[in-house]
Amino acid sequence: LSVVNFESDYSQNNNNLDFFNSSQISFNIYKGFGISSGINVTKAAGLSPALGLQYVFANPTWFFVATPSLIFSTGKSASFLSILEYKPKLTNQLKLYSRIQGLYNHNIKLSTHERSYLQLRIGLGYKKYQFGLASNLDYFGPNRFFKDNYGVFIRANL
Repeated sequence: LSVVNFESDYSQNNNNLDFFNSSQISFNIYKGFGISSGINVTKAAGLSPALGLQYVFANPTWFFVATPSLIFSTGKSASFLSILEYKPKLTNQLKLYSRIQGLYNHNIKLSTHERSYLQLRIGLGYKKYQFGLASNLDYFGPNRFFKDNYGVFIRANL
């Protein structure tokens, strides 16, 4: 499982740039439950190894994944990433595409909130492509500085 988020506005201000990557390889132990290992890359912490658990449920209409992880960055973090997709067929060629993705990242060493977000998507799917309306609601740091972003999305399953 690899989740990559990149956000920026049109200015050339690096303070408005955000990058997050969680890439994990999992080993299924029993009916969707498994262990995972991989890396996390963030603008704030850089590259860090991760170890966790993973649950996955998937069929043509539903996709659900939950991955609680420990991230071995300088401050040691606990992270919980979850994705829920609902994509029922509308016609033979077209599907509804809806997605809720959430992340909570907690700095264990400082016992504070580091980062959390909620991302919402609603649109249509055609073959391996999805497109529609998007909303990103991000919270940063112990005081949960809020940043919102609304627009459109285009997505491709590789």
